[in-house]
Amino acid sequence: MKKSNWTAIIEFEVIKPTNEMETKGEKLKLSPFGEYCPDNSLRGYQFAFLLMNNRNYRPTKIVSQGKESAIIYKW
Repeated sequence: MKKSNWTAIIEFEVIKPTNEMETKGEKLKLSPFGEYCPDNSLRGYQFAFLLMNNRNYRPTKIVSQGKESAIIYKW
C-alpha cells in the first residue's frame, strides 16, 4: 500500500474537559507511539476512547491521500 493512499485522524481537540488535567481547546496530536497526546505531556489517549467520547473530543485534522486538512466546525 502506498503511503499516499491512507487516511488518518492526526489531531483531536478537547471540547468538554473530563478531568482537571485537560483544558478546553487543548490539542491532542497523534504521537509516534499511536496515542493522542497534548504538547509536552506523557498523558496519552487511545483512538477508540476519543471516538467513544465524542461529546468531549472532536477530530480537527486529518491526512487523506498525503494531504493534511483541517476540520472546521460551525455551531
